[in-house]
Amino acid sequence: MAYKTKKEKTVAVENLLKTVEMANLILFVDYRGLSVTDITELKKKLYREAQNAQMKVVKNSVIKIVFNQLNMECSNEILNGPCALVTTSQDVIGLSKIILDYNEQTDKLLLKGGFLFQKSINAKAIQQLAKLPGREVLLSKLVTSIKVPITNLVMCISNPLREFIYILNNIKEKKSGGEL
Repeated sequence: MAYKTKKEKTVAVENLLKTVEMANLILFVDYRGLSVTDITELKKKLYREAQNAQMKVVKNSVIKIVFNQLNMECSNEILNGPCALVTTSQDVIGLSKIILDYNEQTDKLLLKGGFLFQKSINAKAIQQLAKLPGREVLLSKLVTSIKVPITNLVMCISNPLREFIYILNNIKEKKSGGEL
């Protein structure tokens, strides 16, 4: 994307700055080999499946300006060649899984590295992140870990009461003439 005026470049920097500031996960990918249709489909998939994740193809010079303004060091290795930013402010695990799955299917997307909560991470760390259980699985495990102790407490408190009621019923049946 060529910027015809300095104002266009300034607007691009401001837009990218807002996106990067809000992102919890930023991935740098080399998209060479992908057609425009492939990129469009990937963007749609990211938006649907990774809770509004975005993919932006941006000039490396703009990326450098934005990351310098945020005091985040972006290595020259990452910015070597064409680069797209894939960002999310929500489901970091889901996004990393989608990118790695897409790469396994097409073998056309090269993961260069990224930032997780403003900290630089390499491609290997992103692969490890993708191996973690998804957001829903982690939330269900959290709810279960909260629910089980409470359920056990209720059972411990109610068992003596239940046994007491059972004993009272047995006494009642014996007094009313019913033999066990």
